[in-house]
Amino acid sequence: MSGVISSFLHASLDSGDDIFSPFVKQWEQGIPVSAADWLNAHAAYWEHRLVVLDLALEEYCQRIQHGMEVIHEDFCRAFGRYADDVAIMLQIEDACKEGAVAGEGDQLPVVGELFHGFEIIERLGSGGLAEVYLARAPENQGRRYCVLKISRHRTREASILGKLDPHSHIGKFHYVDPAGPTTLEIIVMPYRGRATLLDLVHLKSSNPQVDGGAIADLVAKGPKLPDFSQDRLSAWPLNCSYFDVVATLLGQVAEALDFSHDNKIVHGDLKPSNVLVDFSAEALLIDFNLAFDGLSSLYRLGGTPGYLAPELLRAVDVSPHQNQIRPTPATDVYAWGVVAWELLTGKVS
Repeated sequence: MSGVISSFLHASLDSGDDIFSPFVKQWEQGIPVSAADWLNAHAAYWEHRLVVLDLALEEYCQRIQHGMEVIHEDFCRAFGRYADDVAIMLQIEDACKEGAVAGEGDQLPVVGELFHGFEIIERLGSGGLAEVYLARAPENQGRRYCVLKISRHRTREASILGKLDPHSHIGKFHYVDPAGPTTLEIIVMPYRGRATLLDLVHLKSSNPQVDGGAIADLVAKGPKLPDFSQDRLSAWPLNCSYFDVVATLLGQVAEALDFSHDNKIVHGDLKPSNVLVDFSAEALLIDFNLAFDGLSSLYRLGGTPGYLAPELLRAVDVSPHQNQIRPTPATDVYAWGVVAWELLTGKVS
């Protein structure tokens, strides 16, 4: 996801254990919480690198939003062996946020209230550039459940997604909401679930003998919304092996990347949490916030340490917001390889 790096993370070692949402809730209630202290209270999560990075980023973004001073060196040191990764992540985040400051009156949604006619049900993810919410559309749109992705500045994501539609393994969007006199961009997307490939990595890590039935339970997690029948999962092969499922999902992600590359678009931020496993047990590539199509003269390098190709990682140290390095299809292929390794081993790089 940043916010860029963070996305739909509700990281868990099993289907009932979520440490991310309660952490965010503390900040939302005005209680500053240290991510390192939070991890110490849930020590098993220190072994899950992406959980550590996402919690660190959440704390960093919360401190910035609350006007708190953050000394990078001290902040990163608190994360021990992950200090260098956290430092790179913050460097990318700061570069991406340049010029992405919300204008006066640009208020983000509040859970339980209406926002541009949408009922805000839950915040699904957050970061430096965007907030993601589960919402219900206005009456004149059938009160359907949907996802609102609210960016603090105008992006080309909707335009890029439009070029990639239709493709069965790339996330769709309904439309961009005309937010009026504001710098906010509101992209309205269909709600297809919240399970991601990152959840599968954690499932494999905690249960080496995981099978299709456990994965089906994972895919169906979250609130039972009336728009979606659990019968959609009836065709899921419950007795299939974990590796059969992973091979299928990885193949679908590869198809999505191949289609994107044929259309001259590089995703630029492929990682497990940016691939949904929807209610039909299909992989959906999402979050094209950092996608590159060669049409923008200014490209701000972003991504997640561990999935960035070596040439991009080196470029971060030079100048992440004005460097001459651009992502290529090969950088997506590198990230796909890392994702495949994590899914097959149950380990996070």
